[in-house]
Amino acid sequence: MKKNKYLTILRSLSETELKDFSKFLSLRYHRSSVILDIHKYFKKNYLQHDPPDLEIVAKKILKKGTLTQSTQLANGLSDLFLILKDYLIHHKLNEKIFEKEFLWMEILDEKKLQPEMQLTEKNLTKRINQTESRSIWQNLWHFQINHFLYFRNNRQNDKKAAMSLQIAMHELDHFAGNMKLKMAIEAENFKSIHKTDFSKGIVQPYLSYFQQQKTTAPLNQYYLLLFALMERKRTIDFQDFRQFLFKNIDLLPFDENFMGMMTLNNFAAKKIREGDYFYQQMVFENYEIAIAKNLLIYRETIDKTTYENIVNVACSLERFDWALNFVHHYKNFLPIENQEDTYQLSLAMIAFGRQQFAQTILLLESLQFTEILQQLRAKAYIVRAHFELKNDDFSDKCDSFDRFIRRYRQRGKLSEDISRAALNFTKILREFDSESKTKREKLALIKQTKPLFSEKWLLTKV
Repeated sequence: MKKNKYLTILRSLSETELKDFSKFLSLRYHRSSVILDIHKYFKKNYLQHDPPDLEIVAKKILKKGTLTQSTQLANGLSDLFLILKDYLIHHKLNEKIFEKEFLWMEILDEKKLQPEMQLTEKNLTKRINQTESRSIWQNLWHFQINHFLYFRNNRQNDKKAAMSLQIAMHELDHFAGNMKLKMAIEAENFKSIHKTDFSKGIVQPYLSYFQQQKTTAPLNQYYLLLFALMERKRTIDFQDFRQFLFKNIDLLPFDENFMGMMTLNNFAAKKIREGDYFYQQMVFENYEIAIAKNLLIYRETIDKTTYENIVNVACSLERFDWALNFVHHYKNFLPIENQEDTYQLSLAMIAFGRQQFAQTILLLESLQFTEILQQLRAKAYIVRAHFELKNDDFSDKCDSFDRFIRRYRQRGKLSEDISRAALNFTKILREFDSESKTKREKLALIKQTKPLFSEKWLLTKV
């Protein structure tokens, strides 16, 4: 028997779908014995393998009548194909949100039932406005409604319809503009990697468009303010974006909140490294809000660098109990491959902040860190702890630290900037340990030495 369309589609149904379709046939076509007999026989015998010739099957399941058994079977299979096709389309219409309503509007329009169509359009618009506004398809639903209002009714002179179409076009422009701004921000983030700057060219038309529209949509404002911060890198832009993000955090999707918070903290971290400690309290508040809104956990994991940064800023503000609670609570969200290293390093940071220098050394010296930057931070804390304790082997620890830096710089595992900052760090500590310089000379040495590790802590040792 030739391959037929009905059997092909029937075999594609799941067990539940097949069961539901059989019930549907029994209820809707209970008076059509030919339809039911063919379906039952094919369902029972030919879901796994192809049936023999049409005539053989026809003689087994159908009685002789005015038409030959083969013709009855061919007609029955054709009818079943059309029934199954309509059945699946009907179910798909029921599954897809608002699809039936759009089709119903088309029918009302074709029947010239304008009052009913306008009422349907009004109710549908209200329902769409009440749905999750973060779905990109909401713009398309609005556009479909406006399509009916304007094109299908052919009311070119109707100001209301023209306005509806204009609104739909603006919504789609807003969506496109958001995507372009998002691309530009990603380009800015990775500019140091691909060494190109195409971000401005991508978004310039949309920047002008949004400025003219004076849009108040949260996502539009989010990307405009974030792009301004990324491009101009000014404190006022930082404050504007931060204020907007905190005000609208419950209206924005997770990805935008997550990216916005990371951008704020990266910007602030750069300022802190440059000696502007005004940002420390704000970074801590950022992290508190991120924790409260569950923005730190991405795909069931917290980034280890974020984890360490949170502990570091909390310790800088002497919020040690808060930091300890955070370390314990979020330990199990760390990546498993360096979970214990990150946890122990964070405990050591808290111990050092509390001036428990012997405990700091005890926590760190027995660990074999697998990640180079964590190993570097741990060794720096060990050197600082030995300096605080005025241990006799402080100089040996500095020598060991310097050898570690030079070895991994030669292997290409540490950048030139990080290596120089680390070597400058031990160079200054040796000068401080010798007690040969005055306070003014020590301050001048710190200020003229760039880049430099642990600058804020070194200033406390002057």
